[in-house]
This record gives sequence, C-alpha cells and structure tokens, in this order.
Amino acid sequence: TEVQELVKIAEVYASMPNLTFNLKYTYADSLTWQTYTDSMFATCKLSYGKSLLSNSEIEVLKGTDYNVFVDKEDSIVMVSRRQAEESLFHAPLLDSVFREANVLSMSISPYSDSLWRFNVVFKPDSYYSFYEMFYNPQTGLVSSVNYHGRNDAGAHDIPEDHVICANIIMTNYSTAELDPVLFNENRYFYRLNGVTYLQPAWQQFQLENY
Repeated sequence: TEVQELVKIAEVYASMPNLTFNLKYTYADSLTWQTYTDSMFATCKLSYGKSLLSNSEIEVLKGTDYNVFVDKEDSIVMVSRRQAEESLFHAPLLDSVFREANVLSMSISPYSDSLWRFNVVFKPDSYYSFYEMFYNPQTGLVSSVNYHGRNDAGAHDIPEDHVICANIIMTNYSTAELDPVLFNENRYFYRLNGVTYLQPAWQQFQLENY
C-alpha cells in the first residue's frame, strides 16, 4: 500500500550508516510559481537516524539525545531535547490522524525506469492542496518533493492569503563513510551539574536552552 511505501522510504533514511546528499529548497507564490521568492541550499549527512543539515548560515543537528540549531549570522546556538519520534523524514503523511483529517486519496505510479511518483489528493479544507514525491523504488531514495499549502504566517515573502509552492530537490547521494564526531552533540555544548555550557569553539555565540 501507499502507507507501506512511505514507511519503507522513512526506514531507508533512518537506517543508513552513512548517507550524504545535497538539498535545494525553493519557494514561490502559486500565482507566479516560476518566480522563486526564497531559496536555500544545504548539505545533509545521515547516520543511523542522526542527521546534520548545514550550509554557510546554519547547522541543524539531530543527535542522539539533543537537537542543536546554530544560526551563524546571528551567533545563536539553540539546544533542545530530542523527541523519540523525531527524524529527518518524519512526514505528516505517516500519521494516521493527519491522513484521516486531510487526505482523500494517495496513489503511486511509474514515472520512468528508475522513478516512481507518489501523489496525494487532499480534502478541500486541508492546509495542503498538492503533494507529489519522486523516488527510486529500488533504493527508497527521494529525488524531489513538491507541495502546495496555505501560507498563514506570510513566510518567504509571500502574502499570507496566497498559496505557497515549496519544492525540495535531493541530489548527489553518496554512501561514503562519515566521521561519527559530526553527529556528536558535545561538539557544541556540554552539561555540568545540570547546567548547559557552550564548547570553547562556540563561546562567542549566545546559548538558548530549551
């Protein structure tokens, strides 16, 4: 079934000992969907469910016990406890309550020799109005995700009463060995007597502990 296929894909990303790929996020107003209002490029590294997303502006680590968000431009390090169900690929579509409230139907169809298309039709009152994902059915690796949704927060320089078009492209997959230190929360901070302190390399940053 479609849900089983989603679970399979999520398990691929959660169980990989070494996986690196590039991410490109683009955002556009549905009325002018070919003109991007915002974009972001980043590199993602995964190892057994831990992940590190980084570029010149941010670092986002989901480690063993903690999440760490680094804003390099504003010199802020945010630390919070990681929740058990968190993962890079924890999509709302995996949640049966979300599907019951929002989804009319899901379907999978061959797109090319190496790609399948996963499509979702949403209920009229759903936050989302469009979703498609292209992935390799043999490897379970995703090549792109495209979704449309309400923009209630007015994000990405798009009016809050417009529909936002988000596109995520994954490229340059590699299974080359990764240094386990990359996924160690202690690169950023340490705890002593119940108090969190930044490591010397980050002491010029402001710590926000949640």
